[in-house]
Amino acid sequence: MTAQQGRAPTRGRRGPSKGDQREAAILETARRLLAEQPLSAITVDQLAKGAGLSRSTFYFYFDSRDTVVYTLVADSLAELGELMNDLTPPLPEAFHRAIARYLDRWRHHGPLLRAFGSTERDERVETAWAEAHTRILTRLSALIDAERAAGRAPSGPPAPLLADALMAMMWRAGYEHSLAPDTDPTAKVDTLTAVFTRTIWCTP
Repeated sequence: MTAQQGRAPTRGRRGPSKGDQREAAILETARRLLAEQPLSAITVDQLAKGAGLSRSTFYFYFDSRDTVVYTLVADSLAELGELMNDLTPPLPEAFHRAIARYLDRWRHHGPLLRAFGSTERDERVETAWAEAHTRILTRLSALIDAERAAGRAPSGPPAPLLADALMAMMWRAGYEHSLAPDTDPTAKVDTLTAVFTRTIWCTP
């Protein structure tokens, strides 16, 4: 089983197999290289050498450099999407937790996510982003509509448009945070939480 076949590595009772470890080594090498140089400069030879493999062995696990990047991007987008699963009442506190975790993801995976945000991406990455964006947008829009229907939030712009604007703000905030991460991002988390709270629940 290989990552290029789109299936998760199989892990037995005794832990990761040698194949799993090699895939992980390639992916970790890609993360490290992305922190040091642009995606366009990364080569298959670098990925193989960094993972302690030959070029031919690399191709047993991934069919290209772009497939390695796609795998990393898909995993990171899935992690970001999972943050929405924790949005349960009380919602202001839930948003605070989710935003803190979101910025932490950017702090640890900034180079990868910034590479994704560049023009250097293929159709698979575009599809992964579109699917993740749709899931998050649908969840946030439904939450806004539910709060309005329950009378806890005032009426306002259509929920999908409002949710999309908030998501754009968060992407920008995460991008900037990855470039200059705060040792203690508490003030930034508090500010972003206040924007969400006042945008959704405060009467215009």
